[in-house]
Order: sequence, then C-alpha cells, then structure tokens
Amino acid sequence: MKLIPIFLPEEACPYHCAFCNVRAANGVDAPVHSPRDVRSKIKTALKTLATHYPGTSVEIAFFGGTFTAGDPALMARYLQECTPFIGESGVSGIRVSTRPDCVDEKIILLLKEHGVTTVELGVESFDDRVLRSLKRRHSAETAIHAVGRLQSSGFTTGIHLMTGCPEETEVSFQKTVLTTLELKPDTVRLHPLLVLADTELARIGYEAPGCEETLNRLAMATYCMESVGIPVIRIGLQPTDSLTRPGQVLSGCFHAALRHRVLSRIYQRFFRKINLQPKSSVTVPESHFSYAIGFKRENVIQFPGLTFVRDNRVKPWDVLVNGSCYHMLTEGLYEIKELLKR
Repeated sequence: MKLIPIFLPEEACPYHCAFCNVRAANGVDAPVHSPRDVRSKIKTALKTLATHYPGTSVEIAFFGGTFTAGDPALMARYLQECTPFIGESGVSGIRVSTRPDCVDEKIILLLKEHGVTTVELGVESFDDRVLRSLKRRHSAETAIHAVGRLQSSGFTTGIHLMTGCPEETEVSFQKTVLTTLELKPDTVRLHPLLVLADTELARIGYEAPGCEETLNRLAMATYCMESVGIPVIRIGLQPTDSLTRPGQVLSGCFHAALRHRVLSRIYQRFFRKINLQPKSSVTVPESHFSYAIGFKRENVIQFPGLTFVRDNRVKPWDVLVNGSCYHMLTEGLYEIKELLKR
C-alpha cells in the first residue's frame, strides 16, 4: 500500500496539544490551502507511483490538522475532489487522521458517503493522567468508544500511540499497550515523544526520556502488537527537513533509523532468552537480516562468534538456530500481562 499524502494547514485543528508543532513534524511549508489544490497533487503523485510502483494499491491520505474537526461542508469538498480517482490507477480509498472526540455518527456517515476507507486516531495514551498532561482534552474512555464506533462502521482503523510523555510510567505505558491489544485495531503507529520548539512542553522545559528507555518501551510495544497480528506500520516521525533543522527537536529519542534500532533490540532480547551459544549459525529472512545483526552491527558485537545467514525461504519473525526453528512472536519475549501483575 502506498499513500498520496495531502497535508492540510495547521489551522484545520482548533486544539493546542502540549506536544504539537504540526509544521515542524510534517515538514510542510506550503500545505494544501483549499480543495481546489487537491486534484493536481493527486495527479502528480499518481504519475510518480505509476513509474516507480506500477500495480501497487494506493490510498489518498489527509494529514495535518484534525480532518474531522472543521466545517463538515469543507470536509466534504476536500473528499469530493478525491472521488473521481477512486477505482482508477490503483486508488482503493481515502485515509484520514483525526482525534477520538471528533468522530460522531454524523461525521462517520459523511466519511462513508465520500469513500473514506481508513481512519487513524491520534490516541497517544490510554492513561487519563498522561492525556491531561498533554492537554488532549479527551479521556481514554472517549478513545476506546471511538475505536469501537469506527470498527463497527466498517472502517480500517489505526491508532497512534506515544511514549515518553509527562506522567507516564512503565506500568501506565504497559496498560496503554494492553488496552490496544484488547481493542485490536488494524494498524498501530508508535512514536517517542519529541519536545519540539514552539510547543507548550518546550515552554515549561519538559525533558523527554532518552533513547535507552524509549527503545526498550518501543521494542516491548512493537513485539506485543506484532504477536497478536497488529502491524506496526510506523515507528517515529519521518525526519523531514523541517524536523532536522537545528533547534527544532529539543529533547527525545529522534533518529532516522528508529525502526531498525527497535527491531534490533527485539532480536537482541531473543538471542539472550534462548541463551545463544558462541559459534552458532543464525538464519533469518532477507527482510530482517539488518535487524538481526543489529544497528551498527551491535548484535554481532554483543554475540561474538555467530554466523548470520540470510534466506528468503525463512518467513518474517522465524529464526533458524543451528537448524532448529524458532518463531520469535511465540517466544514470550515480553509477557505484558504478567508484568502488570507485579
């Protein structure tokens, strides 16, 4: 699946969350300012996709702001600009991002009427203390109901979660992950909290956790989601020009290879659990080879003497160790329910 991103202006969102600086996060200096700008962007994107990714399924995706928080008539006009492309050139539908408190029944009917197939919710946390600290102005219960409402209406439903927030503890983040597992969304995006310039968190001097703690939590969340069949489709923000500009990220775990680092840590935990012996042969799928050897070959360094082999016949998350097959997702590397009992 490929996305044609349509970035709406920051003014489309009437809320002011403590962590939010949309322009820095999205890297958009000139977003779409009106519905009439949409068609040309879609046409240009479709030409590029046809050249580089022929035959690939495509969704038109509205990002930035809060799509369903504004004027319903304007929202309908944006969606109507996309309608002629549905079913053409591999376009399968429309994706929108919004808040849990902005998906009532009228909004759902409008979205379905205009071909929206996927709705992603910026949930961030299922801990009310964390939500209050972020000035989200909705509760965890509101988010739970919103997910259920979208699922029962037939939408592909995604959830965005964040770790490293004020008031968050290890246990509260585990509870957020457990709630997500119980809700069974179609996809999850995981983000470390970044303190960006020109945000309330920056003004109060909040210092986000460093990478060591953050990578451990992201690894746990990723493993637990994937173990129950919930794909983690994104880890961390895209390092855009705006975001990488000096002075934009004041604290937090910001790295261009964040997914690599997270999955490397999962492999590292697996190797430790099975008590991997020196001079063992480790065979992994081609797509996971870089994760197995680790970010900057950290797993090669920590487990000296291993022979790493890549093999396309091996399925993702399967590992052959000296000929014995392990499926990492059933190895219980993170027993989240047991952690919560402590």
